[in-house]
Order: sequence, then structure tokens, then C-alpha cells
Amino acid sequence: MSRYWEAEKPITIKTSKNTIEYYPQAGKLSVAKALWIDDNGAERQGKTVAVDITALLESNALKEAQKIFKEILQLIEQRVNL
Repeated sequence: MSRYWEAEKPITIKTSKNTIEYYPQAGKLSVAKALWIDDNGAERQGKTVAVDITALLESNALKEAQKIFKEILQLIEQRVNL
């Protein structure tokens, strides 16, 4: 398995609740829960799920994916234009 997260610097968005990382070359989008502090005081990334964009593009769910991402973009655009 390729360690794309070590080979490529992602486009990253950090919020108080999540970290979103997009790896364009690998075709991966990851979403992690909020950062937390372990017993040694080190900052750790929360549980993470990666969406394989390449697999999504090859699936029969393109219309559904388009609807989801379109709705997310509309929400962002509404907030930006407030």
C-alpha cells in the first residue's frame, strides 16, 4: 500500500471539529476528528477516514457524489457571501 500521506503534501483545512486533507495526486480526501492531547502532552490527530476519489469516479455513484459535493459547495458559497 502506498503511503500517499508521506509522499504528498495535502491541501489542508483545520477547524475546531475536523481536519480535512486533500491529496490531489493520490486522489484521496481525508476527514479526521479534532486534534487531541495524549498522556505525554503530544498533539494527536483524531480518527480519520479517507475517501478514494479515484474509486468514486470509477463507480456508478457519480450522480449521487455530484449532488453531495454540490450541496456542500452551495452551503460554503452562501456563508462566504454573507
